[in-house]
Amino acid sequence: MKRNLSNAHPEDTVLLAYLDAELPRATKRSTEQHLQTCWKCRAALAELELQAQAVSKLLCHEDESDIARAEKAKAKFFERKSLFETRTRRSVTRFTCLLYSQRNHATVLRWFEQATLETA
Repeated sequence: MKRNLSNAHPEDTVLLAYLDAELPRATKRSTEQHLQTCWKCRAALAELELQAQAVSKLLCHEDESDIARAEKAKAKFFERKSLFETRTRRSVTRFTCLLYSQRNHATVLRWFEQATLETA
């Protein structure tokens, strides 16, 4: 026996699909007929539509402060990276000068060979 869908209240999932125009024709027609006669379902549909709009605004909203904060963090990262690389170069230079001052050329050559292999 076939049930008359126009008298049954549609579920929220059906109302959301109706808002998104994702219902098959028959279901869409019966939902529209029901909405013409049922104030309760029209109110529920309006509430769902407001909620969907609010969620959409939250998801699509680009906050300028977030973008600026991300740019600052990126600049700070590159600044710290550059500082680290500069300090590393200075340390290598100091270590090399120390080794040369001891006149231990074999140690210097081994260290440079090892450093070259590690960076390659």
